[in-house]
Amino acid sequence: CGYAQMLGYMKAFTDKIYNWAICDTVSFKGVKKHREEFIADVDWFIDHKNPWAVRFGFGALMAFYLDDAYIDTVLEKVERIDSDFYYVQMMQAWLLATAFAKCRPQTLAFLERGPMNAVTTNMAVRKIRESLRIPKEDKELALQFKK
Repeated sequence: CGYAQMLGYMKAFTDKIYNWAICDTVSFKGVKKHREEFIADVDWFIDHKNPWAVRFGFGALMAFYLDDAYIDTVLEKVERIDSDFYYVQMMQAWLLATAFAKCRPQTLAFLERGPMNAVTTNMAVRKIRESLRIPKEDKELALQFKK
C-alpha cells in the first residue's frame, strides 16, 4: 500500500493497543521506505493521549531512525515527552540505550545535559548497563548520569 494508507493502518492499529506485547510485536516496515514523511507524522503517536500509542511511536523511532541523519531529531522528541507511564518511560530508556550503542556521541551529550526525569534517566542508565552492545567502560560512564 502507499504511505497514506499505511499511516491510516498505523493509526487504526494504535487505537487497539492495550498492552506492551501487542505494542512491541508489530512493526510497520514500510516506514523504512518513507522515513522523510513519517518523521513528521510520528508526533501524532508520541503526542497521543493513549500511552500505548506513545510507546509505539518511540518504538518506530528506535527501529528506523537511530542513525546520524536523524539522531538529533529523535533525541529532541524523547526530551519533549515527560510521561509518568511506566511503559512509555521504559521505551524511552530502551531507545536511549540503543541510541547510545549506535550514535554514542550525540546520545552521550544528551545524557550529560540530563533533560529527562529521574525515573526515565535511571531506567536508561540501567538499560545501557545491561546492553551487550555497549563496552564495559561506557557502562561505567553511564553511572554518572544516575539521578
